[in-house]
Amino acid sequence: MSILITGANGYIGSRLATKLFNESDESLILWIHASTTNELERKKAGLPDSERVSFAWGELKDHAPFASVDPTDITKIVHGAAVTRFNVEQDLAQQVNVEGTTKALEFARTCPVLDRFSLISTVYASGLKSGPIPEAIPVERPSFGNFYEQSKYEAEQELVVKYDDLPWNIIRVATIIADDDNGKVTQYNVFHNTLKLLYYGLLSVIPGNPKTPIYLVKGDFIAESIFSLLDQEGVYHLCDTKDHSISLGQLIDIAFSNFEASEDFKARRILKPLYSDEESFKILVDGLDSFAGDIINQSVKSIAPFSSQLFIHKEFMNDNMRTACPWYRPADMSTIVRTTCAELVKTKWGRVND
Repeated sequence: MSILITGANGYIGSRLATKLFNESDESLILWIHASTTNELERKKAGLPDSERVSFAWGELKDHAPFASVDPTDITKIVHGAAVTRFNVEQDLAQQVNVEGTTKALEFARTCPVLDRFSLISTVYASGLKSGPIPEAIPVERPSFGNFYEQSKYEAEQELVVKYDDLPWNIIRVATIIADDDNGKVTQYNVFHNTLKLLYYGLLSVIPGNPKTPIYLVKGDFIAESIFSLLDQEGVYHLCDTKDHSISLGQLIDIAFSNFEASEDFKARRILKPLYSDEESFKILVDGLDSFAGDIINQSVKSIAPFSSQLFIHKEFMNDNMRTACPWYRPADMSTIVRTTCAELVKTKWGRVND
């Protein structure tokens, strides 16, 4: 019996593959996004490699990206292959995140002993909906702040509307800020890039309400949770609830408290950013091309695709996850943000080795 992981060289896929290799007896088929054998060899470096592991590769934009995979003995598919940038272009998001999911689901239907199809999604498939967000398929289509959110919502809809005959679950992941409690960072995203802009004084205005809850998680928690959910059905939010999350204002305060421990930062006398309302920030973004330099222009526009979420008070429920993962305990997110910020400053966002 085998488990197929798509996007196996990505952050979540690689951590899950390692965990399954170390803590189960299952054979693994690791599918990697690659267009040549040389690219495959480069991307599979660091992944488990033994008689229990086989590799496949392809492009989700191809007609049959899983044609080289034998479906006979596959019992589980974890579909994690996706473009995860908030600024992803509409066509690319559609081709990879939506149509690519459809191709994975079509392949799943050819697997005679399949007992679970796990779709790795995001809590931001909820779009711009505010208030309580249950672990369920939404009744109404929300509006979206970017094409990434929209494409992940539509991928979920493909599964539950057209492929409900499959044994499925949907695993929605919050923003990963560190590998573990020590704040180690091996993949950078919008969270880290925004802190970098603040540290170097390239972002004096930040969109958002300082009271907005921010949902952050560790990579270790995500891998452990998916591992625990492989036999479960339903929808799951991999994040703490609002009561155990921190606000945007708390995040900025913690970050600057850590930054000020750096002599380099103190010497530049950088102030905390001002909070902008949503309309004013949109006017700023729209007008940048005419008066701002390239660096400032790029800095502000790098957070623009995610900016709408910083004004929305969401309350993610995690009852399903807590029931299926009895080992779960809420994280001390303030401490993890502190250790992560300290690590980012120490390594200069990955440019300096320990």
